[in-house]
Amino acid sequence: VNAPINMNNGNGGSPSSNYQRDGPMTVTNNGGGAPNYFPNMFHGPRPNVMNGNHKWHADTVTGDVERVETGDEDNFSQCHDFFNNVLNDAERDRLTSN
Repeated sequence: VNAPINMNNGNGGSPSSNYQRDGPMTVTNNGGGAPNYFPNMFHGPRPNVMNGNHKWHADTVTGDVERVETGDEDNFSQCHDFFNNVLNDAERDRLTSN
C-alpha cells in the first residue's frame, strides 16, 4: 500500500489485488509476513487465463552453458583511466554526486 495520494483505487476505492511490495512511498507494514510470490498456499490473486493469451514463458532458450574462470581479469583499469584521464573536474563531480 502506498501513501494515500499514490494509492491505486481499483474498484470503488479498494486496493488492487497483486503481489507488488516495496514500491515507492510504502508507508504501511508492507504486507507483513504475507508472501509476495505466486503460487503460494494462501490462495491469493491468480493470473487471468480466461482469454487464453496468458503464457508463463513465451520464449524458449537453448544453447550451451560454459563456466569460465575470470579470476585474472582486470576489471578496474578501464574505469580508472576513464575517470582520471577522460573526464574533466566538472564531469567527475557530476558523476560522483549523482
